[in-house]
Amino acid sequence: FHEASLERMKEMMRLNVDAVVTLSHAFLQGAKDGDALINVGSVLSIVPFPSGAIYGATKAFVLSFSEALWQEQKARGVYVMGLCPGVTATGFHIGAGGDATTRPPEGITQTPEQVVDVALDALVKRQKPTVISGWRNKVMLLGSRFVSRKFVVRFMDRM
Repeated sequence: FHEASLERMKEMMRLNVDAVVTLSHAFLQGAKDGDALINVGSVLSIVPFPSGAIYGATKAFVLSFSEALWQEQKARGVYVMGLCPGVTATGFHIGAGGDATTRPPEGITQTPEQVVDVALDALVKRQKPTVISGWRNKVMLLGSRFVSRKFVVRFMDRM
């Protein structure tokens, strides 16, 4: 954190927080019964990620914000989802400054189509404020509830 560019971190905060708030507000101003808003968080919304503290913290904001909006908008018939995908096979890793040597393992990587399928299924059901894509992500997050936060932080640091 202390070695990263402060300006780059602020840019990430503007994108992941300010833009989500601005766009959500604009959408909800005109939303009607039956409309839906999907905000994309991350499994890193739920577990801390050393070396990605700002990313995880901004995604935690997106998730908490979306969950609160889910409850607020229910009476209007507007569904709000906080979608939490895990590693997804897109250009994000490289775009975020990673390279082939730091790419996450294929075994935990989902395709964009898999993430979309999960989101669309949840959109049809309109039951949960938080939607986690991928069974491996669900198992990891469930497991994190039964160990200390200290263990989770150290585990995520090794990832």
